[in-house]
Amino acid sequence: MWRLLYIPGGFLALLALVLGILFIRERSYCTVSTEEHVLIPHSNWSVDQRFADCGGLDRGFTEVVATERATKRSVVLVRLSSTNVHLRLIPPDEIAISLPNRSDIAEMNNAFGRYRVRFDFTPRDDPVDRANYRHWLHNFDSPEAIAWCRQNMPRVSCGRVGGN
Repeated sequence: MWRLLYIPGGFLALLALVLGILFIRERSYCTVSTEEHVLIPHSNWSVDQRFADCGGLDRGFTEVVATERATKRSVVLVRLSSTNVHLRLIPPDEIAISLPNRSDIAEMNNAFGRYRVRFDFTPRDDPVDRANYRHWLHNFDSPEAIAWCRQNMPRVSCGRVGGN
């Protein structure tokens, strides 16, 4: 094993292996906490906002889940990286989910059972800005993402470290 250290790049390969094992170990579990719980009156449904902290380098994620209490059937209404999410019941058949416009949304559903879901983006709903933000998060080295970041997020280091 020590011979790896003498091979060019061997030390880096060993370091990557150790970090990879630690990262996988850290991500093998998530601690989930319920942030908000809304019971829908005269209904068998409830809606929960849950935050999953997965440790390690992962920032965790938030999900809003509707659960039919009798069958325990669940529907993920939204899963995203932001933690600034709030729920509001709008009688008789609507749930409003307030979330930042610049959210990294992984999953989204507009209805469950007989209920509709309304997404209230703050400060305003701007699908183009949201798409550009997601592009920057997942392609931070692309010239388009760097240009967008520099124009729209001046307090953030855009691109590679030291790339500004």
